[in-house]
Amino acid sequence: MSKKSSRNKKGPASNGSNERQQAVSANVAMEKSEELGMEAQILAGDEAFAKIPSPETPPGFTLPTRMVEAYQAAVKAKQVYQDEKAKLDEQQGKLDTKEEEIKSKSAEVENALKAAGQLSKELDDREDRIAKREQDEKDGFKRLLEDERTAWAQEKQDAEKEISVRQEKLEADEADLKKRRKKLALDEEMLKEDKDVLKERIEHRAAALAAADRQELSACKASLASAQAIMQALQNDLSQLRSAQWASGGDAETCAARLTELQKAHEQLRELYAGYPSRQEIARLQTLQGELDSSRDQLDASIREAGSLKTRLSRMAQQSGELESLRDMKESAEAQLKIARDELGKLRKQIEGEENKEGTFPALAKIDNDIDFFQRAPASSIWPMDKGLTALVKGMQQFFKQEGFDYGIHDLRCFVAGMAMSRLHILQGISGTGKTSLPRLFARFANSGVGKEGIKIVEVQAGWRDRQDLLGYYNAFERTYRQTEFLRALYEANTPRYQDTPYIVILDEMNLSRPEQYFADLLSALEGDSDEGEAKERNLVLMDRPVDDAPRDFIDRRKIRIPPNVWFVGTANHDETTLEFADKTYDRAHVLELPHEPPDDIPGHAHVQPSRLSFSEMQDAFAAALKSHGKEADKTREYFLDYVEPVLGDEFGVGIGNRLKKRQIGQFVPVFLAAGGSIGEAIDHLLVTRALRRIVGLHDTSGEQFRALAKELKAGWVKLGTKDLPSRTIRLLEKEIRDKEPGNTASVW
Repeated sequence: MSKKSSRNKKGPASNGSNERQQAVSANVAMEKSEELGMEAQILAGDEAFAKIPSPETPPGFTLPTRMVEAYQAAVKAKQVYQDEKAKLDEQQGKLDTKEEEIKSKSAEVENALKAAGQLSKELDDREDRIAKREQDEKDGFKRLLEDERTAWAQEKQDAEKEISVRQEKLEADEADLKKRRKKLALDEEMLKEDKDVLKERIEHRAAALAAADRQELSACKASLASAQAIMQALQNDLSQLRSAQWASGGDAETCAARLTELQKAHEQLRELYAGYPSRQEIARLQTLQGELDSSRDQLDASIREAGSLKTRLSRMAQQSGELESLRDMKESAEAQLKIARDELGKLRKQIEGEENKEGTFPALAKIDNDIDFFQRAPASSIWPMDKGLTALVKGMQQFFKQEGFDYGIHDLRCFVAGMAMSRLHILQGISGTGKTSLPRLFARFANSGVGKEGIKIVEVQAGWRDRQDLLGYYNAFERTYRQTEFLRALYEANTPRYQDTPYIVILDEMNLSRPEQYFADLLSALEGDSDEGEAKERNLVLMDRPVDDAPRDFIDRRKIRIPPNVWFVGTANHDETTLEFADKTYDRAHVLELPHEPPDDIPGHAHVQPSRLSFSEMQDAFAAALKSHGKEADKTREYFLDYVEPVLGDEFGVGIGNRLKKRQIGQFVPVFLAAGGSIGEAIDHLLVTRALRRIVGLHDTSGEQFRALAKELKAGWVKLGTKDLPSRTIRLLEKEIRDKEPGNTASVW
C-alpha cells in the first residue's frame, strides 16, 4: 500500500503538462506492471489468477523476458479489474434494487407512521424542532434535550405512581376477596347447620309418626287376636252344647229351656262381640296395614325427595340471590343515572373552572379545622371508677331518674355488661319503653351531663341495601365524598375530644332494612375483638386510591379507623313494616328486651353530680371483673354445655352459637356480677335472649318437648346452688306450653 500511495502522489506531477511530461523509464513501467499484477493476483486469488490466459507478445518484436512478464501481468491485472468491476456493477445493481425496495418499504412505513395519529405528529414536530435547534444553536438543543429528559422522568414517575396505586387497589381487592370468601364460608357453614337441623327435624318427625302408627297397629292386632280367640271359644262351647243336647235327647220342654238358655247366651255373646272389631273392621284394619306400609314407603321416598328439594332450594336461593343482586344493580344504576342528570350543571361549572374549593371530605375537614375537637371538653370531675361497677350502675339509675326516666337496675346491669360482651347492641320492646332514650341518657351521663355530646343518631331508611347508604360514597362529578352522619360520628370519635369517652352511635329502627346488607362491613370488622373483651382497632376502606387532601386522621389517606370507644346501638320494633334479624346479627350482638312497665322498686331521688366517664378506666374495670369472677363464668359455661345445649339438640334440633360459648359468656357474666347482679339473673338473661330465642314460636313443637326442656334446665339449676329462679325463662316456657296446650296452667318449675 505504501508504494501505491507514492504512485498516487506522483500522478499529479506527471500530469502537469503534456508537453513537459517526462517519459517513464522502462524499469519504472515494469515495476508498476508487476505491482498491478501482484495486486490483481492478491485480489483474485492465486488459483483464479492462474486460470486467466496469458496474452501473446506483439509480433515482430523481441522483448526481454521481464518486460514480457510485466506486460502479461498488466494485461491479467486489467482483466481482473474488469471482472471485479463487473461484479461490483452487478452488486451495485442488486444494491440499487434493494435500495428501491427499501425506499418502497420506507414509503409504506411513512404512510403507517402518518396513520399513527397525533402522537406520531407530535414526535415528528419534536424531531423537526430538535433538528432546527441543533442547526441554529447547540445550547438550545441541550436545553430542549434536558426538558425532554425531565418530561420522560416525570412520565416515568407518574407511571410508577400509577403502578403503585394499582398495586394498592389490587391488594385492597384481594383483601376484599378474602373477606368475601370468609363471609361466604361462614354463610355456607350456617346453611349447612340449618340443613342438618332440618334433616334432624324431618327424621325425628318421621320416626315419631312411624312409632305412633306401629303402636296403633299393634293395638289393633292385639284386639283382633283377642276377639278371634273369644269367638273360637264360644263356637267350641256352642258345638259341645249342641252335641250334649242331641246325645242326651230330652223332651220338648227341656229342649225349649235349653233353647232359651242358648238364646240368652247368644245375646250375651252378641253384646260381648259388639265391643270387638267386625269383619269389615278387620278388613279395614288390614287395609290400613297395607296403607301404612305404603305410607312408610312414601315417607322414605319423601325423605329422599326432601334431600333433592333441599339441593334445588339451595340452587333456587342462589338464583334468587343473583336475581336480587341484579335488581339491586338496576336500582343502583337508575339512582346513579338520576344523580348524573342532576349534577350535569355542576359538571359544566367544573369544566369552566368553578371547581369545588372545599376538598374531597368537606365535613371532616371542618372537624380538622375546629380546635374544639382537639382539646378535652371541660368537666367538673371524672367518674370514680375505683368505687366499682355497682356504684356506676346505681349512679346511672339515679341520674336517669333526675332526667325523668325510670329504668330497672337489672336492665342497666345488662346494658353495662353487654358493653363488655359486644360493641353491637340490639334494644327491643314496644313503643314507649325507652329504647332510644337509654343510650342517649348514657351518653349524657358519660359526658358530664351535656346533651348531644358523644352521641350520633342515624335514622335507618327502608331502602338501604349496601354500605354506601351507611358510609357514603365518592362522587366523581363533584370530586367529593358524600359523607353521612355515620361517617362523621366515626371520625368524631377518633378526635382527642372523645378518645377517652364512650361514644354511642344509635341506629334508629335498625331493622327497617337488613343489617346483614348495609352493616355487613361493620359486622366483619367487629368480629375480631379478643376473647378477653379488648376492643381491637379496625379500619374501613372508603376509597380505592389515596387522595391528597385526606383528613388528618385517615389511614393511608383512604381508610377510616373504627375507634375502640364506639358502641353501635340499634333499636328494633317488630311489626309489619320491619324485617326479622338474621341469626348472624343476633349471634354477634347483645340483645336487651326492655319491659313494658318500669319496676316499682326504683330508689328515690339522690342527686348525682355530672361527671365524665373515662373509657380507659371503664375498660380496666371490665378487665378486673373478668379476673375476679372467672370461676362464675366457667360455671355458667358448664351449665350451658351440660344442660342447655344437649336438651336443645335432642328435643328441638338446635344448638348454641360458638361465640356465646367461647367468648360472650366469659365477658358478660363477670361484669354483670361485678355490677351487683347474681349468676342466676345472668344465666336467665342469656337463656331468654340467646339460647332459647330460636325455639320460640315454632309450629312443629309440642308442650311435652318444652316440659322436657324445663326439667333438664331445672336439674342443672339445682346443681348451680343459686337461690334465684330464672323467672323470665319460666314465663317463656309456660307461655309456649299454653300456646301448644290451651288451658294448661300447670307450672313447669
